[in-house]
Amino acid sequence: MSWIQGFLPVYGICGTLPSVAFRAEGMRPVGRIRNLFWGTALGGLNGYLIVGSILFYLNTAGYPFPFMLPPDLATPAGAATLNTINRLPPAVLTPPGIYFALVIAFVIVIGAFI
Repeated sequence: MSWIQGFLPVYGICGTLPSVAFRAEGMRPVGRIRNLFWGTALGGLNGYLIVGSILFYLNTAGYPFPFMLPPDLATPAGAATLNTINRLPPAVLTPPGIYFALVIAFVIVIGAFI
């Protein structure tokens, strides 16, 4: 790998950060609150989708790793965990629900650019 291939990605990332920081300084307080709200909401949704999918597929595979134990049905926490697994993204987002989710995601992405 040449030094140009190593330098260009670093410059592309670090070279744009100061301009983003200077643009954010002049934001109205309403813009900051709105950005905080949407960042938190979409970050939580993203975490639910990613972590929920991982937990769902681990449960489906029977917790194949030796350091992971399946939930114990004898405890209230284990029963609640197994009840929650039925509400994780892969179990909920089946057709036609996945199509509605795609339309909503498309509208959010288009709305961000308008």
